[in-house]
Amino acid sequence: MKNKNKREAFDVLDALGAPVFDRDANSFYVDLEEGSSEPGVVWGDFYELGYPWVNPKLEEVVAKHGGFVEWKNPGVLWVGGFDDA
Repeated sequence: MKNKNKREAFDVLDALGAPVFDRDANSFYVDLEEGSSEPGVVWGDFYELGYPWVNPKLEEVVAKHGGFVEWKNPGVLWVGGFDDA
């Protein structure tokens, strides 16, 4: 991971138990089908509420580091948009 902001967001989410995995120098994924290492924590859900939902803590951490979250598919979130810091 070359991007400092991406690395910091990745590390914070990983420490919080989010099922993150590296993609490339400027983005990573959150595998919603893998689940959280913290019992009861849901990081996002595409169907359960009748609309796509992303955990506000995930969005907060990512935004703090200059990134944003998009749906790759119903089971995976793409996290990117980080600058080259």
